[in-house]
Amino acid sequence: MTFRTYTLGEIFYIENGYAFKSSEFKATGTPVIKIKNIKAGYFKDDEFSYVESIFLKLKPNKVTRPDDLLISMSGNRHDGNPDTWVGKVCRFNKNEKMLINQRVGALRFRSPTLACANYMGYLLSQMLYQEYFISIATSSGGQANLSPNQILSMEVTLPTISKQSAIASILGSLDDKIDLNRRTNETLGAMARALFRDWFVDFGPTRAKMSAEAPYLAPELWELFPDRLDDEGKPEGWLDGTIGNWANLNSLSWKRQNYPETVNYLDLSSVKHGIINDISKMSAQEAPSRAQRILRTGETVIGTVRPGNGSYAYIDREGLTGSTGFACFYAEDKKFREFIYFALTDKENIDRLTHLADGGAYPAVRPDVVADTSCILSEQTVSAFHTVVSSWMNKISANNIESHTLAQLRDLLLPKLMSGEISIRDAEKMVEDAA
Repeated sequence: MTFRTYTLGEIFYIENGYAFKSSEFKATGTPVIKIKNIKAGYFKDDEFSYVESIFLKLKPNKVTRPDDLLISMSGNRHDGNPDTWVGKVCRFNKNEKMLINQRVGALRFRSPTLACANYMGYLLSQMLYQEYFISIATSSGGQANLSPNQILSMEVTLPTISKQSAIASILGSLDDKIDLNRRTNETLGAMARALFRDWFVDFGPTRAKMSAEAPYLAPELWELFPDRLDDEGKPEGWLDGTIGNWANLNSLSWKRQNYPETVNYLDLSSVKHGIINDISKMSAQEAPSRAQRILRTGETVIGTVRPGNGSYAYIDREGLTGSTGFACFYAEDKKFREFIYFALTDKENIDRLTHLADGGAYPAVRPDVVADTSCILSEQTVSAFHTVVSSWMNKISANNIESHTLAQLRDLLLPKLMSGEISIRDAEKMVEDAA
């Protein structure tokens, strides 16, 4: 394989983001990409800030383009969470027009004949380059910063553009499958959450019966719901309790005498809105003191620090250890497990916990406050909910595990393909076998 070395400045120029005033941000409008939207190797397309669409015309150079590579020009060094490190790079892969905020840089091609955008996105997201950006960043007020000149002076060694395109195609096929799994899981999760709210929050079937509306569930499900609400506004005959009535809180923890040699650790930063993003394998010596909770399949974990951040997940595999920053809920009766997850993570409950959190810089709630989450149910309806939703949750779990395997393969192939250690033909065979 033939290689040639370039500086990034021979391939790209950098368009700096625009410093929007705080008064210019609105509840809706055109999305503004901030540093938090740039992750190593992928673009996080949520939690946007917004401005009026007139800025698309006023600041045309700050509007995203299809082949933009976005880089975080400010952030932390190794003392912070990897999500906050300076020098993270991702490719902008959306059709929607967005605006880039200050300290977000857009690497734009001077000429598309030297490099392939997808390939460069994979190349620059490698840890080798992340470490380099951290090492050259200057510090100001505890924050690491990169200048355009620092970024553009970095050297990269590239194969021919045809080889770049072939490598990017192989890696992209894995990312496409990972993205399909993510979108499938989002759909299944939304379906399950909508069903939970209809049955156990809005009491839709009972209200429909009271209004003499046509049944919209199968007969065996429809008959599970009472014909009217009682004086307290709940379906007649249903139980009124708390999550603590049906699940054990923080029931299993490691002790010094049985702590394993290695743990697969989940911290609050590892999970977000039901998705396990990162599992850290650590030795007992490396593990932080808060790595104590023994997690089991079907357990719900919910972060007690800043609960509004959405650090919650449904545990879908054995062998994980959780932080003591989680409140962990496990139902011995498996029919309650999906119900408990959706009850605890319902938006109204997350808002309640956020309101109750106190503690200044790190507002938190006590685990027993989380356990006091109220719920209204009948055991027969919970059992029916489990029957319907458990298959969806199992599919989500299978997709998550497959995506984790595919991501590991992609990360294995990435440096080996770029160095020529693995041929394109061999890599294609490995991807085919994994599919």
